[in-house]
Amino acid sequence: MEIISIIEDNFSKRGEVINEIKRLETSGNLTFLISTDKSKYILRLCGDKPRDRTYEEILSETKLLKFLVRNNIPVPDPIEINNDFVILINNRNGILYEYLEGNVIEIPNLTHCFNVGEILGKIHNLTSNFEHPHKRRRWDLESTKEFFQEIKEELSKDKFLQERKFIESVESALNDLNFSEELPCGVIHEDLGKRHVLFDGNKISRILDWDRSYNGQFILDLGQTIRGWCFNDWKEWDKEKFHSVLNGYESQRKLTPLEEEYLLKAIKFGLIERALAFATLFLNNKKIEDGEFAITSMKLIYTIVP
Repeated sequence: MEIISIIEDNFSKRGEVINEIKRLETSGNLTFLISTDKSKYILRLCGDKPRDRTYEEILSETKLLKFLVRNNIPVPDPIEINNDFVILINNRNGILYEYLEGNVIEIPNLTHCFNVGEILGKIHNLTSNFEHPHKRRRWDLESTKEFFQEIKEELSKDKFLQERKFIESVESALNDLNFSEELPCGVIHEDLGKRHVLFDGNKISRILDWDRSYNGQFILDLGQTIRGWCFNDWKEWDKEKFHSVLNGYESQRKLTPLEEEYLLKAIKFGLIERALAFATLFLNNKKIEDGEFAITSMKLIYTIVP
């Protein structure tokens, strides 16, 4: 594979001998575990459209990561290759960083949930005055509505989704949502689900995958995080986990009265946005589990009891 030979050439220039290059299973990006005679690394390259990222977008992400590292937030620390933090391989931009130890927790306890909320509150305190230096793609309500309109016709052609009235449920739910422009903003992670947080026991060791980060409303970030951590086996709402995440968050940053007013809507929005993401995957690969995940996400909107 040409990508492999280019990776080997880059590491040779660093004075390191590669022992193994292993492709890791990921949902969108091309990710490699690289073992050398000195250390282990992760190389993440952009996937195919619409997963591609410009040089400026990746550079902006590396600047955010460096800022968070300087402030003791456990995130990947980008490594320079050829005097640049952005790596270009086969027209794919990417980031190299050291391999990060830790475990993904599929069934979190209340301490895990508290710690996730706590670290998110710390991040929001830090990023309230940080601006991405380059324009970033957004994943807010307006962008999601636009995306829904773009794929609506394609969704309507699928019998599985039609029979379950998926389009009608998404359209109705989106029309019920709005978010005040007065809500506090800063850089948000946008996708702080279970697969993007590594633990060592109950302690968070790393927060991964910042490629969807952008300057947005903090409440949307909190809503997405609650969406990811407060449903048991993606079947039922867990009120105790919800309060653990929220208590952890407010131990670092108190919600404003306006944010409290919009919290439920933010959780619902997280479910809708993720339902559309998995419906799109289903259209592309026809894996029934992706279609069912999209349908279930919409049903869960009506189970949330703060």
